[in-house]
Amino acid sequence: MKVAQKYNLPMSIHSRSAFSETIEVLKEIGYFNGVFHCFSGSWEMAKLILDLGFYISFSGSITYDASRLREVIKKIPEERILIETDAPYLAPVPFRGKRNEPSYLSYILKAIAEIKGLEENKMAEVIMENGKRIFRC
Repeated sequence: MKVAQKYNLPMSIHSRSAFSETIEVLKEIGYFNGVFHCFSGSWEMAKLILDLGFYISFSGSITYDASRLREVIKKIPEERILIETDAPYLAPVPFRGKRNEPSYLSYILKAIAEIKGLEENKMAEVIMENGKRIFRC
C-alpha cells in the first residue's frame, strides 16, 4: 500500500474474511486508489468501499446462485464496476469448476448487464472506460 501511495498507483485489494482489518489498514495509510477485486460482500461493505473512492470488480461467481450479490450489484453505480476472470478460479456458468480464462469475461459482462438492465455493448463501454480511468490507459 505504501509503494502504491508513493507512486500514486492503483491497488488491487482482495479482502476475504478480513474486511474490517483491510479497511482499518487503508484508513491508517490514508490512500484510497484502486479496486476491491473478486468482491462477494454485502451492500454495507460495498457502500464503504465506494465511499472511500474504490472501484469494485466481479468475477464468474455472479453467474452462480448469487441473488444476494446481484442485489448489491444493482445498487453500485455503473461507473465504479469492473469485471475479471480471477483465473484460474471462479469460472462463470457454464464453465464452473473448470479452469477460468479471459474469453469467459463475456459471461460476466452479460450477467452484470442483465442485473443493471443495460445493453451488453453499453455495459462493455462503461466497464472499458472504468478500466482506463483506474489504470490510466
